Amino acid sequence: AIENDATITLTSDIDIGTNYDCITIDGVTGLTIQSSIGAKIFQSLDNYGENIMSVKGGSDVTITGVSFADGYRSSSSTGGGGGCMGVIESTVSLTNGNFTNCWMTSTTIGYGGGLFAYRSTVGLNGIHFSKCYTPQKVTLSGFVRDDFGGSAHLMGSDLSEFTDVSFDDGSFIMSPGDITSAFRAVQVVPTPAPTALPNPAPTKVPIPAPTKVPVPAPTKVPVPVPTAVPIPAPTAVPSPGP
Repeated sequence: AIENDATITLTSDIDIGTNYDCITIDGVTGLTIQSSIGAKIFQSLDNYGENIMSVKGGSDVTITGVSFADGYRSSSSTGGGGGCMGVIESTVSLTNGNFTNCWMTSTTIGYGGGLFAYRSTVGLNGIHFSKCYTPQKVTLSGFVRDDFGGSAHLMGSDLSEFTDVSFDDGSFIMSPGDITSAFRAVQVVPTPAPTALPNPAPTKVPIPAPTKVPVPAPTKVPVPVPTAVPIPAPTAVPSPGP
């Protein structure tokens, strides 16, 4: 049995075999399941039976660095669901992990292909849902939509954290569940479309006015007065005598 306030460290992937060997955490508080290598819990046999992990009975579990894959559940109700993980009247915090290829295989109603929570509190940080579906998946304009939460369905539950969460196929749905729910509104969170960044208007660079260079006034060069050159008086040449 798992004791309260225990810490479980996964050092490799875990294959639970068949869904009938579901990991059940019932009435355990303060439990931490962690992995520093990104360990994965998955099942490799029949796609019928229980989910991979069931948390119930007022449990309080923190899961960090652990992913879930190839989980299937064949039936669902307000007391169960989630192809990979079902959380019933408990608190679960999930950080840095993936839910991949998780299904509700019922032909009628299936809640939460990857994750289902009922009357619980769920925290999600750095969680990615991929290829998670319910039987209600439809294709609309090239996109797959799950009316019952292909990625996750939180029924009568609250989100304590919702940071860096993505889902590339199925929808993420929160619903009141019933009149005793603490959740007060229906919220459907679709896969966000990329936001187009507006092209900034080009900055108008003012053209400086040409600087007027003053033309210097012409310098008046004085014309020198011509110097009078004295003409020497003719010299009298005496006539030679006879």
